[in-house]
Amino acid sequence: MRFIQLSLISVLTVLMVSGCSSQSHPNYSALKNVPKSQMDALKSAIKKSGLKNLELPTKVPFPLQDARIAHGENLNHNIDIFMGGGKQLEALEESAASVDANATLASVSGVICNTKLADGTKAYFSNNGSVTQLLWIKNGIFYDIPSSRAGANLAESKPDLSKSQLSGIANSFGYS
Repeated sequence: MRFIQLSLISVLTVLMVSGCSSQSHPNYSALKNVPKSQMDALKSAIKKSGLKNLELPTKVPFPLQDARIAHGENLNHNIDIFMGGGKQLEALEESAASVDANATLASVSGVICNTKLADGTKAYFSNNGSVTQLLWIKNGIFYDIPSSRAGANLAESKPDLSKSQLSGIANSFGYS
């Protein structure tokens, strides 16, 4: 009996020291050229968002030199991150929101899956002539990455990244 008690205490101690949380941290490798002040604000906002296991892209078809949070740090289980390259028109947005474990793209956004990511995750791609967009759900998070090249006015906006480029970005999402 004493052996069982000591074994249970040892297991509980290991769990307490190592932490029971399986939460992973985003991989920030694609953002290595972003200024430290912006990275600090991004990391703080992600932490305060309450999104567990949020993933970020690790490969983008242009170098990211800018990252901003749309709504500062006033977040509640969602986040909008704007990432930009060195040129005015190079931009990528990532929107992420916490969803129920049983959520589907149809229940969250009203769309039907029409493509898959490399890991088999069902996704939805659209191109309305102004914006290309890829939506998917992974590990309880709904992701939306739209892309467009903004013209002088909305009527001049054109899709920027192709389906294969957006899929490549989505397939690169990961943890550190």
